[in-house]
Amino acid sequence: MALLPPATDFTTAATQGALKTALTSLIAYLTAALGTDSVGATGTKNLLLNGALAINQRAFAGGALAAGVYGFDRWRAGTGGCTVSVASGVVTLTGPLVQVLEAPDLAGQQVTVSVEDPSGDLTAIVDGVSGTITAGSGRRGVTLTVPAGSTGNVTLQIAPTSGTRTFKRVQLERGPAATTYERRMLGAELALCQRYYWSNSTRVVTGNPGAGTVYAALSFPVRMRATPTVTGGAGSAWTGIDSTGVDGVLVYATGANAVIGAGAQFSAEL
Repeated sequence: MALLPPATDFTTAATQGALKTALTSLIAYLTAALGTDSVGATGTKNLLLNGALAINQRAFAGGALAAGVYGFDRWRAGTGGCTVSVASGVVTLTGPLVQVLEAPDLAGQQVTVSVEDPSGDLTAIVDGVSGTITAGSGRRGVTLTVPAGSTGNVTLQIAPTSGTRTFKRVQLERGPAATTYERRMLGAELALCQRYYWSNSTRVVTGNPGAGTVYAALSFPVRMRATPTVTGGAGSAWTGIDSTGVDGVLVYATGANAVIGAGAQFSAEL
């Protein structure tokens, strides 16, 4: 790849041509090094979170989910439930899988829902508007127009037209065409998911030497979408919850230790 010398005059046609050649070479190099997928830290081309179902804070082993129950982060079973698993990036699905997008400002716009290598036809439904992603290799998609009245949250449902299907990496993007899948860095994807759900991995203990009241506080790693519901983890022990907000929780205990056990769950799902 050609490099420009220092103190280059960028006003000349020759230099501008050399610069264009250098940038073209750089783009070609990065494409070869990183592959054809779009890569970003916190990109927003893909309006779905956890499109590859790689984030799994609930440690869901795969299997049957009742309607409305979450498994992999941000994905829950649709009406009638579903069976879903992931192995080596390949999703195996029977029944409907749903993700609710938080106020994505899509009313009246065209969007394209796509997956990779679907083994059979899939039905994609965006706020009641449906279309078919046909089976085939590579990225396959369907373009839908979001209803004009969808001014708040928007729901995507994806399901096999019948039986069981396999596919990879779901994407929902603005526009009339399916483009390369946008891969976010795992740490960024995790943080985006933690806006809606988080489970702590270590416990918090405040000792109580007498009959008084003590407090135990736990801060969330990111600000949550709304005040979460709280489910105590193993070994949790408190008299009550003093306060819960989008940034953390404060519990108290009277005459005993205040303990927030590991595996406590905090959910602000839509």
